[in-house]
Amino acid sequence: GLFPGNALQKADGEQAYIQAPLGGIKGGTKTWARLPLDLWPAHAKGLRDPVVPVLKAIYGHPESGGHWEEYCESALHKAGWQNVPEWPSVYWLPKLKLLLMVYVDDFKMSGPAGNLEAGWRTSTQGIKLVGIGPVSNYLGCDHATFDGTIDTKPVRGIQYKMQPFMESCVDAYRKIVGKPGLHLPRVDTPFLGEDGGGNAPPPKEDEWKHYAAQKAWCRIHNSLRCALFTPDGVNDGPDPKNLLPDRLTRMIPVPLPGGGGNAPDPVKGTSITDMWTDPRVSHRAHDPWVGETWFFEKGCANRVPPHPIELVTAGPDAENEPGELANHAASILMKVLYGARMGRWDLLKAVASLATHLTEWTPACDKALFRLMCYINCTTSATLTGYIVDAPEDLSLRL
Repeated sequence: GLFPGNALQKADGEQAYIQAPLGGIKGGTKTWARLPLDLWPAHAKGLRDPVVPVLKAIYGHPESGGHWEEYCESALHKAGWQNVPEWPSVYWLPKLKLLLMVYVDDFKMSGPAGNLEAGWRTSTQGIKLVGIGPVSNYLGCDHATFDGTIDTKPVRGIQYKMQPFMESCVDAYRKIVGKPGLHLPRVDTPFLGEDGGGNAPPPKEDEWKHYAAQKAWCRIHNSLRCALFTPDGVNDGPDPKNLLPDRLTRMIPVPLPGGGGNAPDPVKGTSITDMWTDPRVSHRAHDPWVGETWFFEKGCANRVPPHPIELVTAGPDAENEPGELANHAASILMKVLYGARMGRWDLLKAVASLATHLTEWTPACDKALFRLMCYINCTTSATLTGYIVDAPEDLSLRL
């Protein structure tokens, strides 16, 4: 609709579903319905339970949407519209050079301004349309065209604005968390993490802690492992030559999804004391676990960890518990996804990535969702902008 001499218009299908026959254009299984007593015709008086055939794809029938889609496409084909390959519900009318998009009962057409009226006439041969006119809003997205220049060249552009909808997403989030006045600070990206990337906090890496006074080293295993840990071959941490052969491993088992394995009680965990330097010691695989491995420097008199394992922030701990929004995350994300698809493409990756955690929603996901809503709250006025500079003959489509 932005090419020179082109325009953009929209229309609505009038009570679209009931334009289509129930059962499809080729007919199918008949549906019968009971009539309320006040709608019984005179000739039904005296009947115990009269029923009538349902002829149209009434709203509420589970198959009506499919029957309307079939009927609409058949009518467009008869009028000369052709399907655009790989783009369902998008059609091309060669003789008038018009492009049509159909979203259920909402129609949007673009092409030469002088051909639009004729294009709508071809569509109304089998489809009743109302509200034909310029596009200011389509599917909840405001459309605003503009004229300008880029490098002294005249351009026509369009902006897709979702501000009212995105504000409603923020309001819905605040309502769900039960804090209508929740402060959402300004952030630069929708992603959580020091580098602004990712949709959730990156998993903590394994790390060393040195207790100099006790001459002890603790390797904290934040990521799952199966084998026991040895300090040789590790770049950071203590010099293995300065360590005693004693090793204390304290494991918190993490059963894999679906069960299986012989993991001990996850609350009690298990401990193993052995000699990491002894070639007879097996570093065999265990059930997946997180936890700690302790080593002691030469000269250490008390080879006991200076604190209990529960004081170490290791592994999934509370992050294995469901997040507070586990039961509401889907409704929030799907609402945001609609706005993202329409005109906020900068949100697509964050939403799609968070959606992969819906079945295992954790407190970390709560934090990531909060970050996303903070970003939305400070960018509700952001728009998706497109423009045309070159002539149609100088352009090609690349997907």
